[in-house]
Amino acid sequence: MEGKLEVRTDGNTCTGTPLIFSERRGLQYCKNLENGALKLDEKNELAMQFLMKYYEMNETERFKVGIEPSEFLKECLFDGRQCSENRVSYFVNFRFGNCITFNKAFPNLLPLHVTETGINSGLALTLYLMTVGYQSTVHTFGAKIVIHDPNQSPNPEEEGFFISPGHDTLISLKQTLFRRLPHPYPDGCKDYDADISSKIRTKNDCIRACIQMESYEKCDCIDPSLGITSNFRPCNLSNAKESCCLNEVLDAMAQSASPCDCPLPCVSLYYNEQISRSRFVSRDRLTRLFLQNDQVMIKVFYSSKERLVYQQMPKWKGSELLSHIGNELSLWLGISVLTAFELLEKLILFTKNVCLLNRK
Repeated sequence: MEGKLEVRTDGNTCTGTPLIFSERRGLQYCKNLENGALKLDEKNELAMQFLMKYYEMNETERFKVGIEPSEFLKECLFDGRQCSENRVSYFVNFRFGNCITFNKAFPNLLPLHVTETGINSGLALTLYLMTVGYQSTVHTFGAKIVIHDPNQSPNPEEEGFFISPGHDTLISLKQTLFRRLPHPYPDGCKDYDADISSKIRTKNDCIRACIQMESYEKCDCIDPSLGITSNFRPCNLSNAKESCCLNEVLDAMAQSASPCDCPLPCVSLYYNEQISRSRFVSRDRLTRLFLQNDQVMIKVFYSSKERLVYQQMPKWKGSELLSHIGNELSLWLGISVLTAFELLEKLILFTKNVCLLNRK
């Protein structure tokens, strides 16, 4: 799992862009020996060995060693009807392996919309976890669920929640939307989806890429466990010098002002998930063991179709600012635009009369 560390720029307040600890950081740490040499103290050697092999694989190889998606998703219903195959897509996540997305928006395929609220509407899934095939380094069983905007890619590293096997899980949703203002307003938000060619799709992607750039500059390699792929050489995590260098980079970034310029997104959609669960029961021992270890049932539905919207608005728009300035001038100086032109006209006439008198 990953932890987050706020960057301190002074002794009193916590500001700046939050940094992200990698998976590697939770499995090993560096020790300075008496002779000044560095040594890796690995908390879980088997996990590190597996991760090293996994990091060296390409996406196709990782897909092959993961769970077959068609075996993982046993049943899918939307509003009581079977899910269409063109609504189900697959991708390989660096950390969680083979993943399934339902109802993702594509250029030629608009996302589905719910027509009703309540437990009998929405999405119903039955998952088969196949826990007997889990790696020996895995200490927990379950599935990671991410509820996200159909127009955005899921981010299971920083979003979502875990579902335990042996339970019927209900997930009720109610949307909250945030719209922020870009620079020069205080939040200075960024539209990460504007650049289609960029791999940076979220704020956390931006932070990861920033850490990798700092790591490459200082260590001449990047942390393979941060998940941002690039053409830079990955560090050898079994090499004490390279692995400890990655720790030093992150520590230095945490102790000083972060160089990462990763503002909040201009639009954020939250679903405010409310989760409840009940355990499967069966009098048959084998059936009970299967349900408890391998099966997950999930129902996702809206409790209400209301949407709470928080939208930032500029205190003064351009036209409002000019109007306000005009009102202030009219109030405090006793003039308006018409008054100013009237005074200018009288000044011109006065000057003209003075010139005529001087000629006479």
